[in-house]
Amino acid sequence: MVSWISILVIGWFRFLALAILDRPLVGQRAADVLKAADFLAQKFPGQKIDVIANNEATIPALLAAVNDQRIGQIRLIEGLISWDSAFQLPYTRGILSNIAPGILEIADIPDLMAAVSPRKVILQSQLWQLEKRRAQKRWRRFLHLYAKKRKQVG
Repeated sequence: MVSWISILVIGWFRFLALAILDRPLVGQRAADVLKAADFLAQKFPGQKIDVIANNEATIPALLAAVNDQRIGQIRLIEGLISWDSAFQLPYTRGILSNIAPGILEIADIPDLMAAVSPRKVILQSQLWQLEKRRAQKRWRRFLHLYAKKRKQVG
């Protein structure tokens, strides 16, 4: 059984090793997506390449789409929706492999999504659903407390 401690240690080891090498893993993975795009462009000249990426592959795919107009539609499944979203859940998969030193000085993830426009970016994320449910829960609690207070006053 894999514990959260071993996952954290492995993640930090990967992060530190790549930081020492000055070659962030996210950049290497984005280069891999671009190489795949090169291959597909040769096989299917003139056609847009649609990309589907999930979990830790979403940020490299998004970076590749920003840098290559041959990539058309991009579907991001269960990835980070912003760097802040990494702190919204108790465990976020792949955060350490998607860190690039200084990236927030340039752009956050929504900025990268905007840079892909007018091409289509499709998000499929439980975090969006979680935030929607949390907001609904807070609103119901507010209405309940409001009604309770009105009864006390009125």
